[in-house]
Amino acid sequence: MSSMRRVGSLMNVESEVSFANVSIERICSPAPNKVDTRLGTKVICTLGPKSSSVPVLAKMLRAGMSVARFDFSYGDHAYHQRMLDNLRAAMKKTGINCATMLDTRGPELVVLGYERAHPRRCGARLGCHP
Repeated sequence: MSSMRRVGSLMNVESEVSFANVSIERICSPAPNKVDTRLGTKVICTLGPKSSSVPVLAKMLRAGMSVARFDFSYGDHAYHQRMLDNLRAAMKKTGINCATMLDTRGPELVVLGYERAHPRRCGARLGCHP
C-alpha cells in the first residue's frame, strides 16, 4: 500500500509524490558494485543516415543511448531493416541492450508513385477509395 504526500518542489509548486512501503534495511543497505543506471531516465536517440553504421551505433550505446528511435516519416522498409540489423550488431558487439521506439506518422495522407499530379485547392474535398 502506498501513501500520497504533498511536497513542495524547488519552484514552490506543489506536487504529489508516492512513497512505497520499503524497509529501512533496504534503503540503508550498500549499493551493489555495479549499479544499472539504465533503469531510470532514458536517453532517446533518433537514428538517421549519420548514425546508421555499426561503429557509430556502438559508440552511441557506450555513451548511454538506451532507446533508439526509428522515424518512419522518411525511408523505406529496407532502410529501416538495415538500421535495425546494424543496431542489433552494435548491441551484440558491445553487450549493451537498447530498446526501440517506432515513430510512425500521425494522421496524414501520403500519396506516392503517381505519374500525374492531381492539384487540389485549399478546402477541396478528397475521397479515398480502395
